[in-house]
Amino acid sequence: MHLFTKSSVFRLSKKRLRNRMETKIINDPIWGPIELHPLCIRIIDTPQFQRLRSIKQLGGCSFVYPGACHTRFEHSIGTSYLAKRLGQELQKKIAAEQSKELEITDEEILCLEVAGLCHDLGHGPFSHLFDLQFFKKAKPGETWEHEDASIKMIQGIFEIIQQDYVNDEEIKFIKDLVKQTDETCTEKRETKPFLYEIIANDLNKIDVDKWDYFSRDCHMLGLHHNFQCERSIKVARLVKHNGKYHISFPKSARLVIVLTGVF
Repeated sequence: MHLFTKSSVFRLSKKRLRNRMETKIINDPIWGPIELHPLCIRIIDTPQFQRLRSIKQLGGCSFVYPGACHTRFEHSIGTSYLAKRLGQELQKKIAAEQSKELEITDEEILCLEVAGLCHDLGHGPFSHLFDLQFFKKAKPGETWEHEDASIKMIQGIFEIIQQDYVNDEEIKFIKDLVKQTDETCTEKRETKPFLYEIIANDLNKIDVDKWDYFSRDCHMLGLHHNFQCERSIKVARLVKHNGKYHISFPKSARLVIVLTGVF
């Protein structure tokens, strides 16, 4: 029995049909089945992203904790998934309130997904050991952060892959989600500052990057934790403060976030 009739297939746009055909599902040990957008698949297949398979998430910790052999590769996919989940949850709540001012588009959700996937592209060998120890001794006096390299690699990826999912302005937005600069997407940062708090939260450091590595690191090291990521996503909401909307959590969730060390 065919899943689609001929008439229903013809009603699908070419782009939607292509998305159905190219979407893939992987099984993550932390978050379970993760559906990857076709654009994410093309990014994952690049040499820039594949190198993350060789970069351990916790650097030299595996010499003490033998299970700490997970890499930036799976962490990046997990962060992408959580960025999408949190974005969609906020999108649903905003739609329910019929707030056109704060509306999150599907294009912005995709940008969040891609930014989460690419946020750690610039990490060097042994992760933070490289930028916090090696780089400082190799080039004293110079400042460098792995996000700087991530932004350059994102630009390099979009120069070589063939895609029609995001335009040049959205690529700038993706890079700005990884590390905010004074040059890109200033209007969106003023109108929707909460989008910049999902992956790299400079306001209070509560973001999906930490949610993934906290859950993943504890799992791989065999350490117990009580952090409920799914609950945190479900209870997240937007609150207006000093004229701008920011992501907020109820008091009932604050204790969980603080006690688990995420905050």
